[in-house]
Amino acid sequence: MNDFRQLAREYRNAADLLYDRGERSRPVAFCYIQSAELLLKGWLQQQGLLSESLRKTHDLIVLWDSLFDRSANERYLVEILSPIDPKTTRFRYPSTHPDRWNLEEIRRVVLSLYQIMEDGR
Repeated sequence: MNDFRQLAREYRNAADLLYDRGERSRPVAFCYIQSAELLLKGWLQQQGLLSESLRKTHDLIVLWDSLFDRSANERYLVEILSPIDPKTTRFRYPSTHPDRWNLEEIRRVVLSLYQIMEDGR
C-alpha cells in the first residue's frame, strides 16, 4: 500500500533539515508544500476517501474540503498555501517570473497543518 503520510513526513523532514542548515531555496519550499499535499492525501487514504481523482489532484483546497466541512476554522491554512503553488510546478522548474514567496510563512503554515492533523481533528 502507498503510505502517503509516511512520504509526507519524509518530505517534511527533508525540508526541515535543509531549513535548519540555513537553506532558503525553492527546493525547500517545494518540499514543504509537497509534504502538505501528501499529508492531506494520507488522511484521505486512512479514512478510505482517497479516490483516483483525489489521488491525482494537487489542489490543496479540494483535498481539504474532501476531509472536512468547508467551514472548518483551519481551512484558511490551505487557502494560504494553495495560491502559492497551485499546480505544484512553481518550485520544480526555472521561472522567468519574479519570485515573491515567503519561506517562513510557508513553513509556519505547513507546521500548523501538521499540528492540526496530528491532534486528530
